Amino acid sequence: MVKWTVNIDEELDRKFRETVFKVKGYRRGALKEALEEAIKLWLKKYGNQS
Repeated sequence: MVKWTVNIDEELDRKFRETVFKVKGYRRGALKEALEEAIKLWLKKYGNQS
């Protein structure tokens, strides 16, 4: 597992967290799961570009 820290726009963070908790609830790991899903979708869209 890799641990990293990033700084993103506060409003984007708030909206992302709010949506994650609406969809996945406040259970442990929900934010991590949603972030990994978002990264996978982004890579699927842009990952094969050279």
